[in-house]
Amino acid sequence: MRASAAEYAATELAINAVSPGMMETKFLSEIGETAVEMAAKTNPKGRNARPQDVIGAIEFLLSPGAGYMTGADIPVTAGSAR
Repeated sequence: MRASAAEYAATELAINAVSPGMMETKFLSEIGETAVEMAAKTNPKGRNARPQDVIGAIEFLLSPGAGYMTGADIPVTAGSAR
């Protein structure tokens, strides 16, 4: 991402990302329940991310406040390692 951001830095394009931990979505229904529970237990908050947990980061990256940002990866992991 940083390489792409550097390549397009002279343009209007901003290349940023939001990287949540395991998130409670329909996708989790396809993963074994044990794996989902283990991920929640190892998270400092004791649960997996929810869509509303990442909305603020996404809104920020889409706002004028992030106008000078490019190449950023915002981890939304409640402090757990990625």
